[in-house]
Amino acid sequence: MTAVRVRTASTAYHIGGVGYAPIGEFTIADASGDAPGAPLDAAGAGALRRLIEGGLLCNDSALSKGPDEATGQTVYKPTGAPTEVALLTAGQKAGLDLSALKAAKPRLASVPFESEHKFMATVHDEGGGARTMFVKGASDRLLPLCKSQASSRGLSFRAVCWCSRVVGDDPSTTAPLDPAFWNATQEELSAQGLRVLALCRCCDDDDGDGDDDGGAHGGQPRPKAGSGGLGAELPASESLEGLDAASIQKRPPFLAIVCMFAILDPPRMEVVAAIKEAHRAGITVKMITGDHAATALAIGKMLGIAGGGMTLTGPEVDKLSDAKLREAAPECNIYARASPENKIRIVRALQDADPRRIVSMTGDGVNDAPALKAADVGVAMGITGTDVSKEAAKMVLADDNFTSIVAAVKEGRRVWDNIVRLLLFNLPVNFAQGIIVLWAYILGFRESPLTVLQVRG
Repeated sequence: MTAVRVRTASTAYHIGGVGYAPIGEFTIADASGDAPGAPLDAAGAGALRRLIEGGLLCNDSALSKGPDEATGQTVYKPTGAPTEVALLTAGQKAGLDLSALKAAKPRLASVPFESEHKFMATVHDEGGGARTMFVKGASDRLLPLCKSQASSRGLSFRAVCWCSRVVGDDPSTTAPLDPAFWNATQEELSAQGLRVLALCRCCDDDDGDGDDDGGAHGGQPRPKAGSGGLGAELPASESLEGLDAASIQKRPPFLAIVCMFAILDPPRMEVVAAIKEAHRAGITVKMITGDHAATALAIGKMLGIAGGGMTLTGPEVDKLSDAKLREAAPECNIYARASPENKIRIVRALQDADPRRIVSMTGDGVNDAPALKAADVGVAMGITGTDVSKEAAKMVLADDNFTSIVAAVKEGRRVWDNIVRLLLFNLPVNFAQGIIVLWAYILGFRESPLTVLQVRG
């Protein structure tokens, strides 16, 4: 996976390079938003680092550098969630030092990512008693928790070459939230098959409405001291022991959305070819993902499994009765924002449909275990799969490659065909031999009409 774009309220950034190696640079995207444009100056690069530092701090993955065992060349090895590693690579491209950043802003508490709430949160010590919360995850889960957005007002401005937008130097100044803009950004990026992560941080009660004295800030609101800290929403005296996803979701809107990361995870060409082969063999391939519906549909079209474009989200599946789901499941190939409960319901709906389907399910996480167990053939990932998923599955895929599943089905059908051919040949021959021996016994032959060699032949 590769982070290819960053979108803020004022600017679209393009990220060069592919893969986990931090080779590439940030530029202002061109008018299309898809290609590099104007380079960043020193002030712009500094602003960018402050914008995206939360993506590195609110992160449990790692990116290590070392020699490749086969070639001896220096390679970057990811550990953890691929989407998080993509953010680490982007941070290094922007010039951030992860070790120094973590030392300067140590983590005080965290809420790990779970598919149920689809976000991760961390609280960091900013020094001087100030604390900052960073939250990253699905935008449709985080926008309802936001009351503002990072603003470029009150900062030193630099005109962008291709439009009237501006680039700010500090994400701490906030402006009123514009949900329509962020929802449109999510849809635009998702429609291109990009995975989108929203990055938010806590904000204080100032929403940057422009009432502050502009003074030395060019007539723009002056950033407040400690703005971007937890402020009144989580005072410094408040204990962090009870911090969890439920407590964050129960709060009134208190976050400021900083930016959206767009991450490219293109399907491999061999997978596309394998899916075509599976279709020719009468196998229907369905995708169940936690991604946004637009992203899932775009990837489904790339893979050739979108069919008529029908997509069901997890909440939509929850609203369907078992009978309705049995009707919809065979027709729908793409399921987005799916929860573990959705997965097992989809598997059982396909098995209970008329006619009954033989269902194979792939998965690698603990949450996939119930669906793997319920499927006729559960297939766990051998490399990235958890021990729980491997124990629940009937098969373990050694190389985590979808093409291996298609190849295994092909070989299995070949073995089955050979068994059928053998039986079709042997049964008539053995039946005829048995009839001859039987009649010989009935007629009282003292010797068998067939010798041992004739029977074995």
